[in-house]
Amino acid sequence: MQSMQQTLKIVIHITMKQECNNMGFFNFFKKSRWQINKENQERGKEAERQIKAEYELSGKKMQRTGRGHDYKATWYDWITGKNKSEYVEVKSGNAKLSPTQKKR
Repeated sequence: MQSMQQTLKIVIHITMKQECNNMGFFNFFKKSRWQINKENQERGKEAERQIKAEYELSGKKMQRTGRGHDYKATWYDWITGKNKSEYVEVKSGNAKLSPTQKKR
């Protein structure tokens, strides 16, 4: 009976030690990939809202586009007398352009 208890203690000890090694002390504070992606998406949406507000305050009309860009800004140029437009891609942090965005 005593050897079975010792074996059980050894197995539990080895299992606990492996879990501690895999987890590490500071991994308790580490964010999950899902959590990081969610925060990045929220940061990106906030950046888009800010840019849209800035463009609209300067008199440009912002229209959401499909793939490749976030917005298309259009405005009337009083000097030339023509409507002008440009595509606007908003990035926050260290975000990079996707291949589709690079093409346009």
